Amino acid sequence: MKNKNDILFELQNVTKIYGKTIALDNISLQLKEGQITSIYGPNGAGKSTLVKILCGVEKISSGNINYQGRKLEFKGYREALKLGISYMPQDFGLLSNLTGWENIKIAHNQLNNLFWYKNETNIPNLEQIQNTLKINLSYFNKKVHQLTNYQKQILAICKAILFDSNVYIFDESTTDLSNKDFQKFTTLLGGLKSRGVSILFISHKIDEVFTISDEIIVLKNGKLMSQKPVANTDKKEVINLFISKDSEPPKIEFPKLSPYHINCQINRELKLDFELFKGETVSINTKDSSLNQEIGYKLYDWLNLHSKYNVGIIPSNRDIEGIYPNLSIMDNLIANSQQHKDNILIRNKEIDAINSIVNKLELKYENWDQNINELSGGNQQKIIFTRWILADFDILILIEPTSGIDLKSKSIIHNTILEMANMGKSFILITSDEGEKLKLKSRNIGIKETC
Repeated sequence: MKNKNDILFELQNVTKIYGKTIALDNISLQLKEGQITSIYGPNGAGKSTLVKILCGVEKISSGNINYQGRKLEFKGYREALKLGISYMPQDFGLLSNLTGWENIKIAHNQLNNLFWYKNETNIPNLEQIQNTLKINLSYFNKKVHQLTNYQKQILAICKAILFDSNVYIFDESTTDLSNKDFQKFTTLLGGLKSRGVSILFISHKIDEVFTISDEIIVLKNGKLMSQKPVANTDKKEVINLFISKDSEPPKIEFPKLSPYHINCQINRELKLDFELFKGETVSINTKDSSLNQEIGYKLYDWLNLHSKYNVGIIPSNRDIEGIYPNLSIMDNLIANSQQHKDNILIRNKEIDAINSIVNKLELKYENWDQNINELSGGNQQKIIFTRWILADFDILILIEPTSGIDLKSKSIIHNTILEMANMGKSFILITSDEGEKLKLKSRNIGIKETC
């Protein structure tokens, strides 16, 4: 058993610079072996940059990193695997056109190509993973793009476990897990930890961080704000490190205007029939991420077909359906406003409007020509919100709109929604976050079973 006082990683004055952006600013810290360490902080804090450096995906600009007492100079991710460091990225790291089992097989082949396993008996048994997680892996026969986000996460977790590493880095791995599934995930991490494995856990969810962690590292704007054992801190102290005191949402009253009447058949079993007032937010919750996505897009299609209103949608899987990944920030921002001929903005006015919105949303970026792929997930979500604001929507459908976003960014987006509702904009909120529904003063509507 490893000694928890042994140092796994030691960072000395580590800085990472992208162009003019300082992603990590003179970071010095120590990560101990045999424990679960969480990295927590607001959007753009440098969390993902840090873990990508630790697993060989990114190189530091200056400073030193020691791993198990030796200076670490990665040439790439494969070399990190050889040293026993396994990274599961936020986008799952899966090949979407292959099945789950084909992804598992590729993971095995990668290990064999690295001559990592001495014989087949060293390969972990998938049945043990299945029994630990208490899940049905039959959907692994489907192609990855056909899986729900939760199923993709379970597949990615299984693939990471197959590497049988000394260090597991989980980057936002619980974003779409229910409370029940999160408990299973916690059990899994506890089992890994009991065998002396070290775990680095990245999450925007404060409750998860305190449930899972032995130690919490807080980052803000690329700087180290705090590093403490869980026993020596609390949620209030951690949150206060990066959230301003004036983050309470404004109090509003919805205007009493004529409603939109929506009567939409989602599928053979489900139907939605409700009224949506101008300036109102209604919420729908199925606790099924794939059904939430189906409901959102069916409502989007129905409203565009049966109403004269400008309808927008913000999907939960922003990296696939929300952004234009090969375009610049500016091209992503103006994409929707260009689609509406009666809403094309003069370039200078458009830039003024964008600056006003992104300043309010506290978007962190280098310049308008920067590729959107270089932004964090939270900043990408702010871009999508800004795009629809510029398009002057009447109704905006939100599918898990703040999933995987830190508390400060979440609060900013909530306040923006409330302000727009006060201006007469209407929202259909599809979320499993009960707190989010309360924050946005939403009216819950039921789903009718038609057969």
